[in-house]
Amino acid sequence: MQVALDLGERVRVGSSWKVLRDMSSVFVEPDDEASLETSNENSTQGGHEIRLPPELLEAIVDQIPFEERPTLQSCALVCRLFTPRAQRTLFRSITLGRPHKGFRWDVLSLRHPSRRFFGHMNAYPHLQRYVEELEITDNAHLTFYREELSWLRSDPVLSLILAQLQGLRQLRIAGNYIGNRLNFRAWTEALKRAVLGRCQSELMTRISLECMRNVPVAMLMQAPALEVLEVRKCVFVRDEVPAEGSRVFRPRLREFWYSARSLYEWASFYPWLMDEERGVDWTGVELLSLDVSFGLREDIKEKDMDSIAWIIRQCAATVGILSLFYPVQVRSYGHTLLDLSTFPNLHALTLQGHIWSPGGTGPEDTLPWLISTLNRIPIPTSLSTLHLLCILEDSPFAWNSMLTVSTADWAGFVRALGRLVDARVEVFLRVSIQELVHGRRVLNVVEAGMKEAAERGVVVQIQTSLDSDVELESDPDGLD
Repeated sequence: MQVALDLGERVRVGSSWKVLRDMSSVFVEPDDEASLETSNENSTQGGHEIRLPPELLEAIVDQIPFEERPTLQSCALVCRLFTPRAQRTLFRSITLGRPHKGFRWDVLSLRHPSRRFFGHMNAYPHLQRYVEELEITDNAHLTFYREELSWLRSDPVLSLILAQLQGLRQLRIAGNYIGNRLNFRAWTEALKRAVLGRCQSELMTRISLECMRNVPVAMLMQAPALEVLEVRKCVFVRDEVPAEGSRVFRPRLREFWYSARSLYEWASFYPWLMDEERGVDWTGVELLSLDVSFGLREDIKEKDMDSIAWIIRQCAATVGILSLFYPVQVRSYGHTLLDLSTFPNLHALTLQGHIWSPGGTGPEDTLPWLISTLNRIPIPTSLSTLHLLCILEDSPFAWNSMLTVSTADWAGFVRALGRLVDARVEVFLRVSIQELVHGRRVLNVVEAGMKEAAERGVVVQIQTSLDSDVELESDPDGLD
């Protein structure tokens, strides 16, 4: 969210501010003539004034959400009592993005959010301590993007901003999704030192990295207070070790969010995650989200699958929320990827992945693995909600494979879901059919298999490539 930095601009006085203004002085009508005579000596219009405590007014200002920016700006301008409270909310979260063109007094100019914010911090130094969340992004709606022209490479004040924000608790750096990843090595030395220095802060509890490359693992090894780590589409390097004499910590994570779209990304990161001396301390993880998707043509080794299973096992004793995208290679994996009988505190589970994919030598049927995994959930169970996103690929080049969709163990799948429904688990199932080149033939099979699941109490949704959801209905025609 982009913060309106210029508090000196004229703003609309919203209705919320009028409520605050009226509450600053409350007029109480007197009950009898005696009190009316007394009140007339101290006030006008037949009432006596009761002023609310300043602490109560400050608490009211604190409740105004960031989305009510006009109201917050009005509060910041109207009196000294409200100014620090309103500014604290306005400047709590700052987003610094790409320079953009804008009009001011009918004059087109290029605006630099980082330079504008830096100017405000120099003019009003007290604003620095209000900033707790900083987002640095190069993501924008562009038709063409070149990372070599990224504004982060040449911005003259970004490193100075990071050095001044001593109270920063959350840092998010995001590249552009349509082009090359942000290249950490191409940044200026001042910017790299500023980012690494901010991660070493005792207050930095959350780091989010998206669409980046050449990210030094040392950036995370020196974060003593890190609790929440989000990594999406990033490539790490381990050759840049911490400087001699610098302290190395094992961050004790509370939440871990990870998403990768290739083995190259995952292989650059998981060795540090599994390092029991300098890696992550997994003993306190409460939320684990792993979305590791390998390409069908990538040479996946058993150690690559073992790394996913190892991380899941490390978190099993404490995690309460688990989200896992299981790769299609799980079908041929010789070990247990996910043993749901070892999660004593799990109450929310999300599983997503392919249940049927046409392969070169035959269909990739992962439905048996999914059934076996669900049957491992002990009854009674601590699990309260289960979300399943099952992807079925309907390829025009694998007609013979698609003819065998009806042979999948749909009945066993329904029994596994019904077992959980009987244990009072809320089950939500979405089947996404990609392509749908064979029309009703494949769709009829899925509908027939899921109809019984819906009758058992499972919330079922079938989504097709036609951009419409299919309602379950009885159809006498089957797969030819």
